[in-house]
Amino acid sequence: EVSVVCFTEFVSLKVLQAERKTDSVLAAAKIIDVKDESELDDFMVEIDILSECKHKHVVGMYEAYYHENKLWVSS
Repeated sequence: EVSVVCFTEFVSLKVLQAERKTDSVLAAAKIIDVKDESELDDFMVEIDILSECKHKHVVGMYEAYYHENKLWVSS
């Protein structure tokens, strides 16, 4: 279970602060409206890079999933 606070919202992107209720760990959650599959392909490149990148100056990614034309990415 997660609680969220809205940081910013653009035309097709919303960024939320999410807090895992079991241990109060904070994360950023991007919710992206995906209009067609070609857009989804572009975001998959970002997801692939973030999931493999382990560096102290780069924000890591916890998980990503796609549901009802929305891509959710938490980091």
